Amino acid sequence: MKLKILLVILVLFMGAGLAEEDVLTLPDGLTVVEAEAFMNDVSLGAVVVPEGALEIGARAFAGSSVTEITLPESLTSIAGDAFSGCEDILFRVPENSYAHRWAEEMGLNPSVILPYTYKLRADTLEWELVELPPEPEPELTSEEALDIILGGGEA
Repeated sequence: MKLKILLVILVLFMGAGLAEEDVLTLPDGLTVVEAEAFMNDVSLGAVVVPEGALEIGARAFAGSSVTEITLPESLTSIAGDAFSGCEDILFRVPENSYAHRWAEEMGLNPSVILPYTYKLRADTLEWELVELPPEPEPELTSEEALDIILGGGEA
């Protein structure tokens, strides 16, 4: 009986941790996000498709609540209706990848931002390139800071 109570508490604790985590990382080894796999799933937030995935099938995320998706360089096919009915999605795609070319074919105009991020606007149903905040500068070690202060290095 004590073991059952402990298992229930453990499951509840793990479930609470999952509820706080907004990112669904699909499993390594996945090669195809099947047609309608997440269709109308309103529990989605951010999704990461793993490297090695080759295809996103028809209506795979259609009508879902996905808000952000990271696509791998390995993708070779994305169904035209994979995200139909979705609103305000950020797409993170590697430069010069199939996903990047797909985004361009969807009417996006990429810039020099890495990774490229696109958003489907709910109000206009048009794609737009989203500027990402710059990466923070790495912190200096105390030796580097002292060297700069003493004039032996560059800022």
